[in-house]
Amino acid sequence: MHETDGMLFIEPVLAGFFDRNFKLNKKEDINFIKLCLDDIRSFIQDKEPYWVKEKTFLIISLIEELESAIKAGRFEIISEGEIVAFILERTKKKINNYVQHNCIEGNNYKVVFFVEQPTLL
Repeated sequence: MHETDGMLFIEPVLAGFFDRNFKLNKKEDINFIKLCLDDIRSFIQDKEPYWVKEKTFLIISLIEELESAIKAGRFEIISEGEIVAFILERTKKKINNYVQHNCIEGNNYKVVFFVEQPTLL
């Protein structure tokens, strides 16, 4: 998957999340979401299409989990920027855990299914 394809999935999910949970005016909304999407795009970029797909899937999953937790009262709404930073940090942590678990011993550059390790900023 290319990051452009991943962004086609992430953009409507993130825009809907912000629309339902934060009341920004339209001008602020467009500019802020664009900045958030730029951060996410730079995060999901990777030379391995597999990792672009995994990062995209994890980001969407975390957005949905956060929304459910907010509605259930298990997560307090923080600022929009902190939400994006939280999502990216949690995604990075999940991927690092996955790579550490599946890394081939003696080969620091490949995981069990023979793709290069992900690029994480």
